[in-house]
Amino acid sequence: MLENINKGEFFHPRLRVCSNLSGLNPILSSIRADRSGGTPLRNNISAVGEIMGRKWQSENDLGQDGMIIGIPRSGIPMGDGLRTVFSGYNYYLSNDGANKNTSQPVLPDDLSFDRVTNLLIADSVIVTGTTIAQTLRAALSKIRSIDKIAVFSAFASAEGIMNLLDMFPELEINIGSLAKIKQHWDIHRWKLSPTLEGIPNIGELVSRT
Repeated sequence: MLENINKGEFFHPRLRVCSNLSGLNPILSSIRADRSGGTPLRNNISAVGEIMGRKWQSENDLGQDGMIIGIPRSGIPMGDGLRTVFSGYNYYLSNDGANKNTSQPVLPDDLSFDRVTNLLIADSVIVTGTTIAQTLRAALSKIRSIDKIAVFSAFASAEGIMNLLDMFPELEINIGSLAKIKQHWDIHRWKLSPTLEGIPNIGELVSRT
């Protein structure tokens, strides 16, 4: 399947590309073009989460004991958009991603549930899938029973999607648009790192005022 991404033919039965949802494509285009960040970018990412969340809401049994986990930094506004739709769900932020505090656990030590109907993971970009995988492992260690797990992201690579589905075949992945992986020079880590072609550094931009 991966060799077909250049032809726009990549698909998987556990993947939903939501670019056909009303109003979503113009927002995704604005995010791609954004180099200023701050509140307008956060609002756009939140709107993506809300649009995708409303579609998911219309097709699933919501239950009363759901949970949303946002992955900082860029997953926070995505999670905020989902919270607009699923206002009764518990909401947590994971200590994961590029700015994680290595002295703290991925999820709070006191987080423990017997059962969660729907676990929704929010991040704005899936490159390799590593960060979401770490957050999911932490969640699965603290929740005894989960009926359904869904990931929401504005942009994702085919490689990242397949990595996640190889590790967690039960996942349902909802994205706005596919993008290719490219290597860029990370001035903070002083090495080449994977990123998504045509997508700005959303993690850095959402932190701007």
